[in-house]
Amino acid sequence: PMTPDGRGALRPLRLVADAGEPPHLGGDPRLVATGFASLDRALAGGLRRGDLGLLGGDAGSGTSSLALGIALRAARRLAATDLDAPAPPAPRVLLLSAEMAPEQVLERALAIDARVALDDLRLDALDLDGRDRVTAAAARLQQAAPAIRWLGQG
Repeated sequence: PMTPDGRGALRPLRLVADAGEPPHLGGDPRLVATGFASLDRALAGGLRRGDLGLLGGDAGSGTSSLALGIALRAARRLAATDLDAPAPPAPRVLLLSAEMAPEQVLERALAIDARVALDDLRLDALDLDGRDRVTAAAARLQQAAPAIRWLGQG
């Protein structure tokens, strides 16, 4: 599904969900919930397995952050179905980005998951509580992070 914004061209950021096991406990196995209730309602339950979802919007409108948030939540839900795996399961969510290198995406993912300001993380300006949240977020991301591929130059 595509999210038109009616204001600008599509941004080159795509979210693809793997077509493997059920995406969330007790849900429709053909769907991958985005983790955002209002978006899931608009998409009649979530993203369809095997479909390519594109987000469009003006620069700075939050499309990259939304796509990353969806990828993080989907990866966590999918990892929850792999509870009997002895090691962290292989990533089953893929985030393709033409804007940011994987390191930048993971840095942003860490800040989002830990609920800390990205600038504070980059500048090492976190208080003790922020550092604890970043440590916990890093552990969660090791268990359930999307695969990230950069489509940029290099």
